[in-house]
Amino acid sequence: MATNTNFYKQVVPDETCDVIFTSMTTPWLEDSVPPLRSSVFEVSAVEEELRPFQRASARCWEKFLLLRAKELKPEGVDDREFFAARIAEAHRVWSNASFRSGLSDTRTEEEKDAVLDQFYDIFRRRVAECDPATYRSEYLMSRLIVQKKMI
Repeated sequence: MATNTNFYKQVVPDETCDVIFTSMTTPWLEDSVPPLRSSVFEVSAVEEELRPFQRASARCWEKFLLLRAKELKPEGVDDREFFAARIAEAHRVWSNASFRSGLSDTRTEEEKDAVLDQFYDIFRRRVAECDPATYRSEYLMSRLIVQKKMI
């Protein structure tokens, strides 16, 4: 789905999504904060400079989660295939070029595509056999799984 808004606004109507997947939407703050003077990155900035960033981050994260909660259907779904496909796609983004370069130049581009497609399909199927709640990877990733339950 494409949208012409940002993720600090409601993207879809209430209770219309079974699954919401986002890959690169939460690193940006809705609120502006003073620029860091002690470092380029917040991980190495001095504590005093981080306070406005931390407060803005907490407000934006809460707003993001509350909006997504409105959009989720009650009870959600347990879709391991969806989970596995997203994990395989995330790995392919950073590893595909390296694996491709390791294939022999005697192979055609179509053959290389077929080998890599087969590799990632096997990877996806193996991940689908795992429990998403306990899945671990050397590739650093964060995931938040939220299920809306009506009380």
